[in-house]
Amino acid sequence: MATAKIRLEKSRQKKDGTYPVVFHIIHHRKKKVLYSPYHLREECFISEKGLAVNRKHYRIPKLREINQYLSSGLENLHQIIDKLDETQSEYTIEDVLSAYNYSINNNLVTPFMLRLIGDSDKAGRHGTKNAYQSTLSCLQRFMSSKELSFADITPRWLDQFVCYLRQAGSQPNTILFYTRILKAVFNKAQREELPGTVARFPFRNISLNHAKPRKRAVAEETIQELANLNLQNNTHLELSRDIFLFSFYSCGIPFVDIALLKINNIQGQYLLYNRAKTGQPLQVRLFEPQQAIIDKYKNTS
Repeated sequence: MATAKIRLEKSRQKKDGTYPVVFHIIHHRKKKVLYSPYHLREECFISEKGLAVNRKHYRIPKLREINQYLSSGLENLHQIIDKLDETQSEYTIEDVLSAYNYSINNNLVTPFMLRLIGDSDKAGRHGTKNAYQSTLSCLQRFMSSKELSFADITPRWLDQFVCYLRQAGSQPNTILFYTRILKAVFNKAQREELPGTVARFPFRNISLNHAKPRKRAVAEETIQELANLNLQNNTHLELSRDIFLFSFYSCGIPFVDIALLKINNIQGQYLLYNRAKTGQPLQVRLFEPQQAIIDKYKNTS
């Protein structure tokens, strides 16, 4: 069985007295070293735990950054070794390194979400695609230039993310939307057993209540005023108004479904069509206000 530990590479001391922090892998008496991006003095490092602990030299945020990187990297190596022990009777140290390098390229949130966005686009699930895209954009604003890995998503990180959204002026339902999408992304990554997701449940204690939205219905008189408004001198406004009224009269038919309507969608006194988003067949009774708009714009198509 291979072993992995965190060590200081004493043979490569820098001029400032620090040493590279490395992952030390041994298998069948063969040794390999994976370098981390950090260098530490010997007095700042506890080899038994692999932690930088001396606050005299590092501020708390930097300590947490180093410790999180080292602990998640070591956990990743242990999971790879355990999996190889379970699935392969014989494996080499190069197999461990290959699996680790693969996991490093597959433990980041952004590439995984970009893949989900592409898959949703190909499948025609544009609503899902837009949900992923807006959530990714929000995450990138929060993280600034730093890459987000799945191992970074902890209960504490989620609290910070929610706090950021509140300070940015997001409403409760917007915050709930982003956290739900992020949870769905994490669950998908977990089903694929991506690094940083296995046997982890950071969303378990996250509780956000759905706020009942304020009613924004307009009065019947307002709709009547809009219908009677003379817009003959502005054809663009007139068309926009008529499309809105047609949707209103037709039980809120979405704009994309209006744009796709054809003459043969009219069957007697009913408008028959399939939702562009879901494919669901629907029928709407046509009354005089809708028929007047249809006659106004009716053409051969």
